[in-house]
Amino acid sequence: WSFESVAEMLFDKRFGCLEPEINKEAQAFIKAVGDFLYNLMGVGFLPTWFYKIYETEQLKEFLSSLDTMYEYAELFIQRRIRELEEQQKSQSHDSSRTLESDKAGFFEFLLSSGKLTKDDLLASVIDVLFAGVDTTSNTMQWVLYMMAKNPDKQDILRQEVLSVLGDTTLATPTTLTQMPYLKAWVRETLRLYPVLCIIARKPTEDITLNGYLIPRGTQIQFLTHVMGRDEKLFEDAEAFRPERWLRKKDAIPTDTAEAFSSIPFGFGTRMCIGRRIAELELHLLLARIVQQFEI
Repeated sequence: WSFESVAEMLFDKRFGCLEPEINKEAQAFIKAVGDFLYNLMGVGFLPTWFYKIYETEQLKEFLSSLDTMYEYAELFIQRRIRELEEQQKSQSHDSSRTLESDKAGFFEFLLSSGKLTKDDLLASVIDVLFAGVDTTSNTMQWVLYMMAKNPDKQDILRQEVLSVLGDTTLATPTTLTQMPYLKAWVRETLRLYPVLCIIARKPTEDITLNGYLIPRGTQIQFLTHVMGRDEKLFEDAEAFRPERWLRKKDAIPTDTAEAFSSIPFGFGTRMCIGRRIAELELHLLLARIVQQFEI
């Protein structure tokens, strides 16, 4: 589901991941992502200089999965470029057909910008595909788990969704704005179960935090899982309370300190490139599940 969604957004085509016979190329890419993430932490425990002396089996598996990801991403890119070239040729021979530039997809946008090299394009596609597979599906599992653990709040969620959509209408970006509790549900899930337990950053200049001097270039790690469950930051932090993210009656949003204490996607220029895509996927699927099922 997650790969199918993000791949269609990128390449404006279905890969058939939800069909009985799953696309083998997509399967290979998804497996490579899983292997990459499985070995990531273990590889990171050893310093880079060690691997210049000796390559562990785990490092070999890690690099092999990375190569597979790049191999298939490049295959998808080249295939899409050929399709676009064929479309352009057919349109040039048939003047009656209108150009579809007004509804160009994300990939066409990147390609037509003229600012990206081949390597830049490949890296951008890899980032979006990689970020949109295990991360979104993992979060969706926790969303469903929270539904099962909190039936009373699930009833509130269902009432909101059915009042806006009924039991058959599909959600749209417009109708999603009318379902704040649904969005709060996803945000509260990410507070308790962020995809990444840490976010690493390196300051570009010397900074002082709580009296400690941190030289530029030092790696700093934000412990997102710990921050999200800190009683100093969140009242009743271990409890699942989507309403904590709803606007107060006086229209003043959640306290700033509390809002910035849960940043599962990061923040600023280095924020997750696929945040909006991931959120939209989660919101749309959650709305559909709530319409059809009781967890």
